[in-house]
Amino acid sequence: MKIEFIILWVFLLFFPVMALYWRRWVVFAIYVLGCAAFLYSNLSRSDGWDDLADYATLLVIVTPLYIIASLVWIIAVFVSKRKNMK
Repeated sequence: MKIEFIILWVFLLFFPVMALYWRRWVVFAIYVLGCAAFLYSNLSRSDGWDDLADYATLLVIVTPLYIIASLVWIIAVFVSKRKNMK
């Protein structure tokens, strides 16, 4: 396994672990969906284009899911802080 993929997996797994720690279940589910898509892409080997397919999956599926999950997390934090202020 290449060192880039090890660093990438540490980065990809950091966010679901933090969402789990802070008990943000919807955000956690979105992050896990992104991780599962990337894991499926890594484990399904069919031809010689494996690295390109992994990068494409990362850019087209995983990155937007992580951005959406991060936005949901930020909105949830602001909503919960606003609720506590009232």
